[in-house]
Amino acid sequence: LLIKKQLPFDPINGEPLTLINMGNIYRGVEGNEIVVEAFGQRTKADRQKALEYYLRALEISREFQKSNPGARTRENYLILQIGNTNKELGNHEEALKYLNKALEVANAGNPSAYKIYVLMALGNLHNLKSEYQKSGEYYEQTLELLKKGIDRIHQTRYLVIIAQDYYRAGETQKALDLSNESLTLSRSREQQTI
Repeated sequence: LLIKKQLPFDPINGEPLTLINMGNIYRGVEGNEIVVEAFGQRTKADRQKALEYYLRALEISREFQKSNPGARTRENYLILQIGNTNKELGNHEEALKYLNKALEVANAGNPSAYKIYVLMALGNLHNLKSEYQKSGEYYEQTLELLKKGIDRIHQTRYLVIIAQDYYRAGETQKALDLSNESLTLSRSREQQTI
């Protein structure tokens, strides 16, 4: 006699994780990291498919939350990725909706790498929309968190990204200052590892 055992639903590592992974593959990312070779080769159709996977994973996570209040899910990560994917697709208003929700979540907790990811995404979105003052506001918040030592691992990369966006906004000196700061930081870290 074969008895089927009902396994408990796993909102962290079950179907939502698989859908997230599929979305990340279609988008060319690993976690919050862009896989440069893959990211550049992705088409609008790939990103649209990624968005569909992220939205389905978010739906499953929210359904689970309704019946299990307080349970951990990947909802925060999904909100950020849905915002970023919409940004890449040129759906700026939809991206703004999700990224603002992500910022609301990030502001509810202690400053973290997640908050930096969200601020960077919002800064970049406003830069793409030629809203340079708003973009600069988000980047200044990011720089403040970096000065406090949050997410030191990615600090030089964030400085370069912010510098690039300031350059696109026509703020060459600010871009050079941040690039020099990134270079100094990189060199000091290289000296520590030698």
